[in-house]
Amino acid sequence: MTVIKSIMARGFKSFAKRTELIFGDGYNSVIGPNGSGKSNIVDAITFVLGKSSAKSLRAEKSSNLIYHGGKKGRPSPEAEVAMTFNNSEKIFPLNDQEIKISRTVKQNGNSTYRINDKVVTRTQVIDLLNAGKVDPDGHNIVLQGDIVAFMEMKPDHRREIIEEVSGLSVFEEKKTKALNELGKADEKLNEVSIVLTERNAYLRELKKERDQALRYKELQNKIRDNQATFLNLQIKEKDSKKQEFEKRVKEQDNELNKFNKKINEIKEDIGKRKEQISSINKDLEEKGEVEQKKLHEDIDVLKTDLVRDNSRKETCEQEVKKIENRKGQLQRNIKDIEEKLKELDNDRQSLIKNKRELLKEDAEFLDSINKYKKKHKINPEELNKIEQTIENSQTHLNSLVEKKQEKLREIDRINFELSNLKIDDNKDELALIKNLKQNHKKIKQDFEKLTNESSLLQSQLNKTRGFLVEKSEELFRLNARQEGVQERLIDNVATQKILKLKDPKVHGTVNELGKVSSKYSLALQVAAGSRSRSIVVEDDSTASKCIKLLRQNKLGVVTFLPLNKINGRGIDSRANSLTNKNGVVDLAINLVEFNDKFKDVFNYVFGSTLIVNNLETARSIGIGNARMVTLEGDLVEVSGAMVGGYRRKGVGFKEKEFTQDINKLQSDVNELRKKVDVFEKRKSEIESKIINSREKKAEIEGELLKYEKALGAIDLDELKSRKQDINNELKTKNKELKELDNELIKLVKDIDRLKDIRVNIRYDDKAVEGLNKIERDRQQIREKILQIDAEIKNFDVQINEIYSQEKEKTIKIITDSEKEKQDFIQELNSLNEKLKLDKENLKKKESLEKRFYNDFRSLFAKRNKVNEEVNKRESNISREEEKIKAVEHRINTINLDKAKVIAELEGLNKEFEQYVDAKIRKGVSLEDLKYEIKKSESSLNNLGNVNLRALEIYENVENEYKNLVDKKERLGSEKEDVINMIKEIEGRKQEIFMKTFKVINDNFRRIFTNLSTKGQAHLELEDRENVFNGGMDIKVRIVGNKFLDIKSLSGGEKTLAALSFIFAIQELQPASFYLFDEVDAALDKSNSELLNRLIQNYAKKAQYIVITHNDAIISGANQIYGVSMQNEITKVVSLKV
Repeated sequence: MTVIKSIMARGFKSFAKRTELIFGDGYNSVIGPNGSGKSNIVDAITFVLGKSSAKSLRAEKSSNLIYHGGKKGRPSPEAEVAMTFNNSEKIFPLNDQEIKISRTVKQNGNSTYRINDKVVTRTQVIDLLNAGKVDPDGHNIVLQGDIVAFMEMKPDHRREIIEEVSGLSVFEEKKTKALNELGKADEKLNEVSIVLTERNAYLRELKKERDQALRYKELQNKIRDNQATFLNLQIKEKDSKKQEFEKRVKEQDNELNKFNKKINEIKEDIGKRKEQISSINKDLEEKGEVEQKKLHEDIDVLKTDLVRDNSRKETCEQEVKKIENRKGQLQRNIKDIEEKLKELDNDRQSLIKNKRELLKEDAEFLDSINKYKKKHKINPEELNKIEQTIENSQTHLNSLVEKKQEKLREIDRINFELSNLKIDDNKDELALIKNLKQNHKKIKQDFEKLTNESSLLQSQLNKTRGFLVEKSEELFRLNARQEGVQERLIDNVATQKILKLKDPKVHGTVNELGKVSSKYSLALQVAAGSRSRSIVVEDDSTASKCIKLLRQNKLGVVTFLPLNKINGRGIDSRANSLTNKNGVVDLAINLVEFNDKFKDVFNYVFGSTLIVNNLETARSIGIGNARMVTLEGDLVEVSGAMVGGYRRKGVGFKEKEFTQDINKLQSDVNELRKKVDVFEKRKSEIESKIINSREKKAEIEGELLKYEKALGAIDLDELKSRKQDINNELKTKNKELKELDNELIKLVKDIDRLKDIRVNIRYDDKAVEGLNKIERDRQQIREKILQIDAEIKNFDVQINEIYSQEKEKTIKIITDSEKEKQDFIQELNSLNEKLKLDKENLKKKESLEKRFYNDFRSLFAKRNKVNEEVNKRESNISREEEKIKAVEHRINTINLDKAKVIAELEGLNKEFEQYVDAKIRKGVSLEDLKYEIKKSESSLNNLGNVNLRALEIYENVENEYKNLVDKKERLGSEKEDVINMIKEIEGRKQEIFMKTFKVINDNFRRIFTNLSTKGQAHLELEDRENVFNGGMDIKVRIVGNKFLDIKSLSGGEKTLAALSFIFAIQELQPASFYLFDEVDAALDKSNSELLNRLIQNYAKKAQYIVITHNDAIISGANQIYGVSMQNEITKVVSLKV
């Protein structure tokens, strides 16, 4: 059941805001006071259902349907109404459970329709509603005023409602159509009668011409039969010749197969030999090259080791000699040191002896002083104090002098050590060692770089050699093939003889002078034919000279094309125009590259020949329109002859791609050879550099070892650093010595001052002077003792710290040198043994390398021999292919004859196609047939002009006449059928109307009685005999016995009658939903309650939406909405669910 689930309005009339009403399946009611906007809900429903008239929606124009904003509000830009239907039973032809139909109107009055939010047209909406049995103008939608309009409706209009409900519109359409057909049938009958009269007279006039035409046809058929028989005899003759040619071709094919078999055997043998070559190449590339490379590297290493070891041996021998010489020098140095130590010790003992004597004298002086003081009473306290101070100062002075001597000894030691460093003496040697180390590092880096570069070059060289071998072999094959091609091009002995003359006026064969693409090679070879082997010469005198030579030597015949006489055939304009056709490649001459000098020659050779894709293209252009050759080598002559079949690609023009391949390969081979030469030259240079680098490296290593051993492996930088440290220490000691000297000078001044004080003390001057003299003498003795002590200590330092240590150091150097000598001797023994083994190993490796070279040389010789055998066999293939070519030439010749016969046979068959239905005579000769054909043609000519069209026209007119007679009879029958159908329609129409009327009338009686408990009503036809001539009245009786017309009733009674009529139609044709807008306006309370109960009853089977302001109506509703108006905006509230 199609029910409305909801209605939504936004900006529509008084619905300023989005307002949605949800309806149930049964009885729904909308109540509200007048002017609240109830009827706007009905307008919204009819609006979305497609009402196009704004006036029917109670508006002047469509834009007035949009909410205007009221007094204070803002106008809405558009009005939208959306209605949702339940589609669970799929009444609508869509798969959705719900169908949402919406309509939006803009201020400009344009409407937009949507189905399930998808924009559609109004027509699509109407179609969908019709599919769902929803009619916006149906009787189930009753608007305000519809009740009054129904009551005031004329009787004819009421009858038309019954007609509409009965579905009589279909019968009316059929009747109208039948009447139209009846009128057309009458017109056609009149036309046919007129034409029949004309055709009858015309047939009588055509009969004579038809008889003469029949005689003409009889003679023509006789001639045709004779011609068919004549063609049949010719076809049999040609077919016999064709079979004979096919037999000959088969014999040649058998011979061709033998040659092909032999060629395949040779190719198989070539394949095996090429595999043998590949195996040899693989041995050369893989095994030989790897082993040879390793052997070569081993020899290089051995040679390098020998050079290095010999250099080292020499170095060791020299070092042993140097160590022996140095040992002798060091032993002499020890002897010198021992003599020096002995001399120093003697000097020291002498000093010690002198010191003892001086100490004895000092003691005697001290005793003399003490005695002198006692004698002269020189011992007062003040003097003693001064004496004590002087004594202490003198002691301190002695201590400082000792310290000074110690510092001087230290300075001497430092100077000695500094002098022993001998930096200046060994400066050149140390600088040389440093320079040698730097050179050694650089040479080592260069050596490694050269070695890496050598390995890389060897790899590149091997790779390039491999490419060179491949390219050379491929070039050899192509050159061999080209030579074979050249030989086959000039296989004719006479041609060879002429070309061998090397005459500058003989330019060569046509084949040699043209270059073509391989794609068109076969086609152009066929197009040129035998002319491609012609020899092009400068002039006719050269041609004459050559012909004379051939005749004298009986060498054969050659075609010559002298440039000064040859006339090139012009290009046919018709052939030129065909080059734009689909499938046409071009003119043959345009596909050949040649020197402009030979243009006339190639014009002569090719003429206007066209190259086409295939035979279909040639046939579409037209056999005989031009000379054509297909890409597969099929030839179509202007005469109509067609030559074709399987062709082996033979020798023809030079192929551009082939020449380009050879040139490219030659260029590649040359380039690769240059690369190999460059790589080999560079490798040779690098190998030479590596040898020099090894020698330099070994030489520097020997020099380094020699100098380091000689100088004790002293580093110049280390010596310089040590010298700097010693110099710094010397500066410090000199500074300390200077400070001591300053302190000594000060102390001496202090002692002298004390002595002056002591002198000034009042004693006996003579006694004091005597004492001073004694003390001065004693002081001299003590100073001598101090000096001797300093010298003794100096000798001790020289003996213990200088010469003894130098001796020990020298002894240690001798010991180390002896050990170093033994190491060198041991190394020499190892080197001698290693050199012996390396020399033996080198000899073996060099012998092996020589044997490898001999083995490779034999492999190369073997490969060359196999290559020669391959070349010989390929030459054999060329000779066999020449034999094949000769056989193919014979086959082509036979095929040409065969093609000619086939072409003639096809022509005869094609010509015979027009005689397929002709009668073939038996036992008649060709001569008899020719005579009879001639005789019949003479009789045919005697007939004069014959209107052959009379046969066709007479037959057509006669058939047309018969058809017209049949048509007249058929039109009469059709007219009768139409008349009968109209009668039947009229009878059925009234019958159906009355049946519908009866049902509606019965329903109307019952429903009215239920609505009006005290009255009766029925429907009454004005003309029951012919119902369509009259109208329909509604008769109602409320009180009394008299039935009144509906116009005589009150407003309430009219409403009850109108509602009864609507419900009567509902029972006959139930709708899924009903919309009533204030249909109860004229009913009193009791009638309203009766209407409420009736709607409740019907709401069980359909959905009802009732707009009212009557409380009695809404009491039975399942869903109630209250409507009110606030600030010109309609508000909707659900009151009951």
